Amino acid sequence: MNMKLDIKNLTSKIKQTKAWKNAENEYSLIYADNMLPPQLRLGRAMTNKEFIEAQQHIIDICPSFYPAYFDMGVRLLSVNTELAVETLDIAFEICVKINSWDIISKEYDIFFDNLEKVFHQEFVLRYALKLMGKFPDKVILYDFAASAFNFLEEHDKAIEYGTQAVRLEPKNTYFLNNLGLYYLSEKNFEEAEKYFNLSIKADRDREHEHPRNNLADCIAMKTNNLSLKEHYLRPADPKKIEEYENNEEWSELDEYVELMNQRKLLIFHMALAGKYRYKAHNLHSIFSTLAQFFHFVESVSNETFVWENINYLCQYFKQIMHKFIFKHYDVNDEILTEVFDSTLMFYHFLSDNKVIKQKQFAEFKKLLSSLKNEIFDKMHKYNKIRNDPAVSEKKKEKIREKLFEGDHEWMFIN
Repeated sequence: MNMKLDIKNLTSKIKQTKAWKNAENEYSLIYADNMLPPQLRLGRAMTNKEFIEAQQHIIDICPSFYPAYFDMGVRLLSVNTELAVETLDIAFEICVKINSWDIISKEYDIFFDNLEKVFHQEFVLRYALKLMGKFPDKVILYDFAASAFNFLEEHDKAIEYGTQAVRLEPKNTYFLNNLGLYYLSEKNFEEAEKYFNLSIKADRDREHEHPRNNLADCIAMKTNNLSLKEHYLRPADPKKIEEYENNEEWSELDEYVELMNQRKLLIFHMALAGKYRYKAHNLHSIFSTLAQFFHFVESVSNETFVWENINYLCQYFKQIMHKFIFKHYDVNDEILTEVFDSTLMFYHFLSDNKVIKQKQFAEFKKLLSSLKNEIFDKMHKYNKIRNDPAVSEKKKEKIREKLFEGDHEWMFIN
């Protein structure tokens, strides 16, 4: 990495240089293809290593081109946090040095969003606090810091910075709602209720639904003396699901099931965020695979599938994987490994928190262990002939019939 850079003497004029323009063009070319969906992409997506090398090439063209440092740093978080910090700090110093606040705020909106996507809230916190030192009157920075503190379960700090955001903008419905959430995380129901009501009052156009939902949660938690974690990890109510089904209230059913699923995923995410704080990890890929796999299970199920329903997967996992391999043209060892690993991690977490029984998890773990070699072998065999024009469709169907035991023919699990 090119570290020989005199940041102190940089000015906004650097953006007008030929080197900056050339770097900008190279940067645009990378994103023009690499960020497209697979079906529109000219070539395959870059690997993490290739992407980092491409950003380094841009930095070699223009050592002050901070967007490349930002993107390289975010990618490095999955392999080397020390080098990631070094890289991101350079990006921070350049960005702040040569830009006005209006540009800085837009750049950091994107940057923080990227950090959240790769599950590194501790770095959102790091750079929100750094920016706060330079721009102490910018309220959004207090909100970023408070949110990151809360996600990392430092609730007292979340309340401290959330309170400062509200002091700076006392009628901001979003900041009021967020402060209510921080108090709710501390089981301070009275203060949480107070700020949810203030948030609702400030939302004159009724465009912000979260404080109303959070107020309802607050009342339910207070009634049952539950923490936020306990409330979010409650099992889905089968009677409520049955009622929605009987009344054919399909949109309400979908909303309820999605809410119950996402709440458990959020608590799972928060639990791992603390464990992997300042450590290199690839959790975002694990979580992405988990969500995509569970949505696939929903699509092939003839009944309502709630993600905590480990019994359903125990019963149909083999059939589901047959369909999964058949339907996904890009399935490979990495994807299948993440399906196996992510489901085991998720149900292990639910077992530890008594959402499912330990016996259920043990049975599921045993099942996956017994099926893993068979499923991978079938994937390899099908991938060999999947797109081979030399193999007739008739022969492919015979191979599919043998590999997938007829499961690929049906729209739903049967």
